[in-house]
Amino acid sequence: MGEPEFDSEDAWCLANYNATDCSDIRNMAESKMESSMLVFYTTLAGWSSAVLCIMMLIVNSLERIITKPIVQKSRESNVPAWLSLPSITNMLVGGILLFSQSSLLNTNSGSESSWIGIVYLVTGALFLVALIMGWYLSAYTIRNHADKQSKNVAVVIMIAMMAANVVMLVTIFVASITVSSDLIHTPLDQSQRGQVACRVDRNVTCTACDAPDAANRCPEWSLGEVTTILQTQLKQSATLASIFVLYAISVFRFGVTLRRHLSLYQIDYV
Repeated sequence: MGEPEFDSEDAWCLANYNATDCSDIRNMAESKMESSMLVFYTTLAGWSSAVLCIMMLIVNSLERIITKPIVQKSRESNVPAWLSLPSITNMLVGGILLFSQSSLLNTNSGSESSWIGIVYLVTGALFLVALIMGWYLSAYTIRNHADKQSKNVAVVIMIAMMAANVVMLVTIFVASITVSSDLIHTPLDQSQRGQVACRVDRNVTCTACDAPDAANRCPEWSLGEVTTILQTQLKQSATLASIFVLYAISVFRFGVTLRRHLSLYQIDYV
């Protein structure tokens, strides 16, 4: 809220507080906040890792107590529920990245990284196909050799879908981190800054968005602020990709185990 009459932060600070250390106070506060959040997130990551280890021990203990076939059957019935979240979320994220006005990777942005949204939509569709295969596996029992073959085909399709998703999600993760890092070494120019700022915040705080020279658009947004928003969106994309690649790996492992289980299933003895 510096208003046009102030040329610098020090001038605003001097006019309002008869001091020139407002910028230093803000920078120190931001530094303390960064340090505090680093400790918080590091502690949270350690605690989450410990909880994951405990959960793995619980699952292994249950398998030993109630036997693997019963656990496997329970997992079969839960596969559709597992896959509903990544199916919906990946499609939602892909749609937001491609079509939302606030997205810096949408189809109208001209960004070379707009393909990330398309890949999210594809991964969501593949998760949905795997969900349908999971529902089929849980809904139909093996009564003859044809049923066994049908289930085998469904498991193979599920494994193939998850293998493809692992590759695509890892690609999204690497691309998002790479592009975010490149913004540090190859920053935006003033024309790109003006175009991005007006596209994200047009008619809210930005002014002069119709100026012929893009470099003069939205002077309220600095180059650093626009770059930070770009990096934040890319880091969010990388975070989501890393979460859902774990989903894909888990379902892939489940599919491999289930296929092995079906190959040993002796229908004639039943």
